[in-house]
Amino acid sequence: MILIPLGSALIIGFFYTKYAPAEKQIWKVAIAVLVGQAVWFISGLVVLRIFDANALDPIALIVGANWLYFRPGITSVAFLGIIQAVSMVVNISDVIVTEIGSTENKASLVHMVSVGAMGYALFSLKKQGVKRKGAS
Repeated sequence: MILIPLGSALIIGFFYTKYAPAEKQIWKVAIAVLVGQAVWFISGLVVLRIFDANALDPIALIVGANWLYFRPGITSVAFLGIIQAVSMVVNISDVIVTEIGSTENKASLVHMVSVGAMGYALFSLKKQGVKRKGAS
C-alpha cells in the first residue's frame, strides 16, 4: 500500500533533482512527498470509483505543491501545514474507530506516515535557513 506514494515521491524527486533549477532544490523533498500523496489519493479514488468531495484532497495537495514551487514562502508552507494538520486529525480519528487490520485502518496509517514525512520535510526547511519570501 505504501509503494504507490513512496514510488511516486521517488520518481518525482528524481525528475525534480534532474530538471528543477538549483534555487528550487530546497523544496524537493516536500514537493515530492506532496505529489506522491496526491498520486496515491487519485489512484485510490479511481480504483474505488469514488468521485465526490474526496477529490478535494489531491486537488489541495497539487495546488499546494505548485504554490510551493512557483511562489515559495511562509504562506504556501502554512497552507500546506494546515492541510497536513487537518489530515492528521482525520486519520487519527479513523484509526481509533476502525477495526485494526481493516483496509481503512491500513490506509489511514499509511496516510499518517506520509503526513508525518511531509511535516518533517516542511519543518526541516526552517533548519536550512528558509526566509519568509522563499528559499535563499
